[in-house]
Amino acid sequence: MQAYTELIPPTAVTHSVSLPFISAKASNLVVAKGSLLQIFSLKTVASESTSTDREGYAARIGSLAGRRAHNDETVDGSYLDGSIVPQRLERTVVSKLGLEAEYPISGIILSLARIKISTIKNGTEALLVGVRDAKISLLAWDSNRHAVSTVSIHYYEAESIQRCPWAPDLSLSSSKLTVDPGSRCVALKFGTRSLAILPFHQIGFEDMAMDDFEDELDAEVGEQQQRNESAVHDVVGQDTQQTPYRSSFLLSLSLIDPNLVYPVDLSFLYEYREPTFGVLSSATNASASLTYERRDVMTYNVFSLDLEQRASTTLLSVSKLPSDLSRVIPLPTPVGGSLLIGANELVHIDQAGKTSAVAVNEFARRSSQLGMADQSNLQLRLEFCEVEQLGVQSGDVLLILETGELAILTFKLDGRTVSGLSIRKVDEKHGGKLLRGGASCCTSLGRGRVFIGGEETDATLLGWTRRSAHQGRRNLEADLNGDANDTALDFDDVRDYDDDLYENGTQDVNNDGDLGAPPSHDGDYVFRIHHNLVNLSPTLDLTVAPQTMEKAESYHSKARQLVVSSKSGKSSSIHMLRKSLIPDVTINENSPGLKGVWTVRAKRPAARGMPQVSAGDASGYSADSLYDRYLFLSKISDGMKESSTISRITPNGFKALDLTKFEGDTGPTIDVGILSNGTRIVQIVPHQLQSFDGDLDLVGIVPMIDELTGEEPAVVSASFADPYVLVIRDDDSIFVMKCDDHGEIDEVERGDPLVAKQWISGSLYCDFRRAFDPPGANSSGKKESPILMFLLTANGGLHIYRLPDLTKPAFVAEGLGFLHPMMQPDETYRRSAIREHLLELSVADLGDSVSTKPYLIIRNSRDCLVLYEPFHCSAESGPASMKNTLRFNKIVHSSYVPSSIEIDVDMEHEDAVKRNNCMQRLVNIGGYALVHIPGKPGRFLMKSTTSTPMCLDVPSIKGSCLSSFHSLRNEHSWISLDNAEDLTVCSFPPGFEFNELGWSSQTVMIGQEIQALECYEREQAYVLATNRKEEYELPKDDDSHKNWAVESLSLKPLIDRSSLKILHPKSWTLVDSFDFGPTEIVLAVKVMDLEVSEVSRQRDLVIVVGTSIAQGIDLPTKGCIYAFKIIPVVPWPGQPETGLKFKLLGKESVKGAVSSICSIGREGFFLAANGQKCMVRGLKEDGTMLPVAFLDAQTYVTVTKSLPNAGVCLIADAARGLWLAGYRDSPYRISIFGKSGSDLEIVAAEFIPEGDSLYIVAADAALDLYIFQYDPENPKSLSGQKLLQRSTFHLGQFVSSMHMLPSSLPFPQPSRAPSESPLNPPQQVLITTRSGAIGVLQPLPATTYSVLSAVATHLNTMLDHIGGLNSRGYRQAVADGVGGRVLLDGSLLRRFWELGCGKRADLLGRVGAEGVEVREALKWLGASGLEL
Repeated sequence: MQAYTELIPPTAVTHSVSLPFISAKASNLVVAKGSLLQIFSLKTVASESTSTDREGYAARIGSLAGRRAHNDETVDGSYLDGSIVPQRLERTVVSKLGLEAEYPISGIILSLARIKISTIKNGTEALLVGVRDAKISLLAWDSNRHAVSTVSIHYYEAESIQRCPWAPDLSLSSSKLTVDPGSRCVALKFGTRSLAILPFHQIGFEDMAMDDFEDELDAEVGEQQQRNESAVHDVVGQDTQQTPYRSSFLLSLSLIDPNLVYPVDLSFLYEYREPTFGVLSSATNASASLTYERRDVMTYNVFSLDLEQRASTTLLSVSKLPSDLSRVIPLPTPVGGSLLIGANELVHIDQAGKTSAVAVNEFARRSSQLGMADQSNLQLRLEFCEVEQLGVQSGDVLLILETGELAILTFKLDGRTVSGLSIRKVDEKHGGKLLRGGASCCTSLGRGRVFIGGEETDATLLGWTRRSAHQGRRNLEADLNGDANDTALDFDDVRDYDDDLYENGTQDVNNDGDLGAPPSHDGDYVFRIHHNLVNLSPTLDLTVAPQTMEKAESYHSKARQLVVSSKSGKSSSIHMLRKSLIPDVTINENSPGLKGVWTVRAKRPAARGMPQVSAGDASGYSADSLYDRYLFLSKISDGMKESSTISRITPNGFKALDLTKFEGDTGPTIDVGILSNGTRIVQIVPHQLQSFDGDLDLVGIVPMIDELTGEEPAVVSASFADPYVLVIRDDDSIFVMKCDDHGEIDEVERGDPLVAKQWISGSLYCDFRRAFDPPGANSSGKKESPILMFLLTANGGLHIYRLPDLTKPAFVAEGLGFLHPMMQPDETYRRSAIREHLLELSVADLGDSVSTKPYLIIRNSRDCLVLYEPFHCSAESGPASMKNTLRFNKIVHSSYVPSSIEIDVDMEHEDAVKRNNCMQRLVNIGGYALVHIPGKPGRFLMKSTTSTPMCLDVPSIKGSCLSSFHSLRNEHSWISLDNAEDLTVCSFPPGFEFNELGWSSQTVMIGQEIQALECYEREQAYVLATNRKEEYELPKDDDSHKNWAVESLSLKPLIDRSSLKILHPKSWTLVDSFDFGPTEIVLAVKVMDLEVSEVSRQRDLVIVVGTSIAQGIDLPTKGCIYAFKIIPVVPWPGQPETGLKFKLLGKESVKGAVSSICSIGREGFFLAANGQKCMVRGLKEDGTMLPVAFLDAQTYVTVTKSLPNAGVCLIADAARGLWLAGYRDSPYRISIFGKSGSDLEIVAAEFIPEGDSLYIVAADAALDLYIFQYDPENPKSLSGQKLLQRSTFHLGQFVSSMHMLPSSLPFPQPSRAPSESPLNPPQQVLITTRSGAIGVLQPLPATTYSVLSAVATHLNTMLDHIGGLNSRGYRQAVADGVGGRVLLDGSLLRRFWELGCGKRADLLGRVGAEGVEVREALKWLGASGLEL
């Protein structure tokens, strides 16, 4: 009984497309990451930088200027020593990607495309998603729901379609989705030679290729357009439910043309009147090993489709093309035609069939007889390259090579005919080597922006410009105005247009000279990186850092961190991931009895002779509000008396102030804020409000007396938004005050609705971005106050007021307590409907320095958070107002966030205590706008530009005692009380990132592909096995091949060269390395506690390395086993981390590659799989490794794992499946216990013990997970000889590794007799994949499993599935029906909180469970048991 939960979604970008999806004027980027669909928008950000310091220099200069303006006690003179030399600031404009929405898809996305459909009238376009195996989903953006809606789904998986009985399964064939440029039809190539055509209705004549036709066709086009429009209008009038598509039909490529035996690629082409596509195919299968026999076997055919007759016509056919061609890229004007990409050449074929080609390396001439221009001196490798056309009018094409290098392809045009091709590399100073790896997709975003996706490197938003001598100054001016790229394009277009008018002869499109000539500096492209998306793909290996590996500041946390190796080549890196945050502590003072802390950044009257600020009511005050000056503290004395004190913030800490006019015995401080443009400090105590000036002189007191009743209720919470303050009192009434221009605070008159209702929570929000106002609401010029007041009624209703008008709410939603997926006003509800008991409401900005968004955050009585995001829909009737257009969407992935507030009082006063532990808005903490969620542990609710809001645990924060802290030495930090009653000033650690992963992360670039990663605990270091590429040269001293001494190849093949390295965790630097031989590759690395002496039985921590030595196909593969240890040595001066070195203990050469290593038994031996044998070896004093037992596997083993403290191991291979073996030492012997019943291509496996039962989880190459059980007492197991396959679960991702880790969750243990051995602690398996996703497989108690299984059954039918794809059909979870149980999908179960209260209660009624049971059961899912 297990469940699989995805902790980190896939991060590898496989496909992308740009289209106006959300609005007609938007430029949205849609990205596919395996089974995750993300929608981004482009955001422009202005930045300032210098040549010496491009991060934060302007802020430092401004800070120092402010400090020099006056003499303050907070100034640290050491910072004013003149060491900072002013530099000239350069203002640049960069683009960033902002996440708009993301949706998990129940399938593997294989293609994305854009299309215009007739049913969309607002100017946006639809999205086509091709899903494995042969499915197409049509998606559109619903502006009234602010979400993606599924228009239709088309699938071609019926068995009748596979007419050929020997055709391979659909899962074994690739699919290709291509769209006609005129949006008239879509083609899906699936299976071997099947082609599905899906026509679309189009209003009018929308052939995009007709723009360049002759003028004499205009009259005919106009008449045709009128006929089409009238025909469509007639059809619409007859059938109002018309779909945007017509019935699809199937074609066989072999019936279209008998020569299309082996189709390679196809794509629709531009500039044709009818839908026309080009097909690259061959009649004979191309083979790299038969190059000379099968040379130039490719054929390029162009076919025109007749959608009415469902027939095709051959337009042209070009044969005898190079055999290594693999892709067809259609090109729009001004070039046109098709670009065919091969491994060694590029070929262009125009509409008339004219061929132009260019060779990019020396192998093009050897493998093809096609005439080509010779640029073999470039020595390019075009395998897995991506191309994208630059600009709208330019004919240049950008090439991204597999190494990440950039090149420009230029077409030489003679009128409309391509007469030649030329390629030039982009040099390093122009950004030609910015990328660290190859691309998986490439999409132009316009305005000089290109998005480059990567499966083995970070996805990158790349910006480009074209610099020329006569436009340099104008481009610089345009840069300052934010329109540099548009200006650059305009100048290029004008220049090219002038050249066409006034110059004769053959011209290049970009005027870069003759074919093959070196590029001139004038007109070169300049590239730079604007934004990166974090990628963990491929996740190669993983280790868990124990508590001893953590920093000294982690005394307050027992959490561990995941250390993940990912990516390949130059982009290889190490990622440190945690679900909790360990901050850097700069100030630590013991403060017993502290209950609350607030920092104040206020202006004080200027000293005589000092500069003054003249801004509104701040005239006459000094400009010293850049940093916090005072600290308000609320404490409880030994006599349980609560009081307040004030301290001054100094460079060395805090200095208590003895103020005669400050009354600290008025009670504990509830909140402190700043009003009147920073000139008034407002302190709120239980029964009054006290106002101070910048020097803490008392200027006013406002008592909390209700004039209507004469009572004096106590303050529960408060909210500030200059010049207003909102107070919530314990009698569920509110008190709104405003500070006038003179600093006087008066009550704002309340209307009757406010007095009559009971309010339990409220929040003020300054909507300076007008996110809550309808679009165009302020176009009339009337300025309305940006201050909004959000109130929560006792019945769970939401009321929004625009201050200072308190007579009538601007928006009312009485159904907030139902927690519907979309909240809207004027909904009718039954009195008996189930509501959630809500306690607190807050509106806060969440985001980073790039962009922030407002969110409505709600906390209920069970300390769970629900987040709503505001949006605007079109007004159905009446003028555009907040009531008619404002709606709220529940955030999908963060709709349930437990806050875990611990209450030590009786249940009667529990809600009151929770209301006092309010959420706190923090505007700028390390560049993030976030919300502190009080509890144990405390949490930060955060988001980045590319992520949804997520929670990050901060174990060092105790309760609600926290405030922002900004001083000269601690900028943008926070101050809080930790678990040791210490008042600490903390900040994010160096290198901290909070991105789309939702975890606290830190990245260290390695630059070489990491084959293995292990943790060496004793020396607190990490061991890496890395590979680097180097050219392979034939042996010069081989007497049998004397011709090898003179090698003519300049483009030599690349092979891996392995090394073993030590990574120090304090400085994150490589401190030692051991290089292996030229053809020796590391396959396995394991750190084990082994016996190193046969005499003394001494044990030590040993690094065992298994390698493979392959010298050619005619020589047998050898292997070697190494044994290392890390020893301390004398470090280099000033570099203490260099005090670690490798020591070689032993080396053993073996027959066959050493493919896997693991420890086995309790004697300190290890199991090594070398060749087709598995041997148990022991390390001797002389360094030799004595084999003591062996197993003849008769196949190469890929996985070996052992059960700790037991003589049991599992062996897996790619041919014979899974074996369970046992080892004993008297005599030494290893024998097979059981085997899997079927031959599976196992790629990873791990033990998962559960009580007295032994389970094994395995993953195969078909992306499935299998649960096996070893049960010799079951008759079906044949006395244990057969491993029982209990369940199957389709993972959808290729597993790279599995790791068994102990679980901290309280797994129920059955009662056992004292004589029986205790059960093993509960274990769980951490699973990493090649797509960057990380998941966990967890065993569940029987009661928990039964509840979650019943919930999953009904939940699958109640949720909205994007694309019409069913999660149950995708996962294909199957059990044996006897002793096995279906593997549960934890990601699906966590969507339970997306449902509203009504549907949730309906589901629980069907299941027969209580809400508390489901809530407790869902706690088992995720990373809660990993202690990360």
